[in-house]
Amino acid sequence: MYSKLNIRVLRFNPIKDVDKIIFNHYLMRRVNANNIYKKLEAGYFTFTISGAVSELGFSKGKVQRLIKSFVELGIISRVVKGNKTNKCSIYKYITDSRHDTKVDTKIITKNDNDTNLSEVLYISDFKDLGDKDFKDYIDSDINNDNKCVTKEGNLEKDNINKKINNICIDVIAYFNKTCKKNFKPTTNKTKSLIKARVNEGFELEDFKKVIDIKSKQWMYSDMQKYLRPETLFSNKFEGYLNEEILNYSKEESDEEWEIEFDY
Repeated sequence: MYSKLNIRVLRFNPIKDVDKIIFNHYLMRRVNANNIYKKLEAGYFTFTISGAVSELGFSKGKVQRLIKSFVELGIISRVVKGNKTNKCSIYKYITDSRHDTKVDTKIITKNDNDTNLSEVLYISDFKDLGDKDFKDYIDSDINNDNKCVTKEGNLEKDNINKKINNICIDVIAYFNKTCKKNFKPTTNKTKSLIKARVNEGFELEDFKKVIDIKSKQWMYSDMQKYLRPETLFSNKFEGYLNEEILNYSKEESDEEWEIEFDY
């Protein structure tokens, strides 16, 4: 039995919301895999941040924002929150837009000595799954994620480094062209700043937008000396990104005034 698509997903923009569409497909694959192997009730799935990062190639920050967004949209709801011992969380994929996301108030808690799950477990959601089976399932899911990271760890690391290097080259090339500068993309300080912003989920277009905004604000002024990577790509990056560019019409600035004299 395969789960239905949540109707809210149909409202995603196929151009602007590509990451959300990919993420929804990833979640539905996990739901349908669970429906087939029947480890949890239909519609439920296990989830780890590290697993999503590894499989999708998204940054940790982007995965966290997507999860938060999908919960707020009512596409998924969290049932069990993972902890430091068991990193696996459990969510339910909501197919009915009228679905009441409230869960059964009858709960049971287990301490770390019993099941290594200090979080609240909702009995009604796991009535067909015993404590031992539930723990074994979570442990196996974590082990599978860890094996995936172990086998593909080097490849993943290489891909991330390659992505960072490519973004650095593109960002600095655009920066130099726009701001009439000559910075190098290989400088450690510059790379670390750009990497930090990428890890927060920012994309190449975000860097270009910040460069456009600050260059139009600071070029040919006393602030021009601050047009440098360590200023634009610092922890103030998001603040710069949300500033507005004051657009002045070129036609207005170049307009010739016709002066009439009344003799």
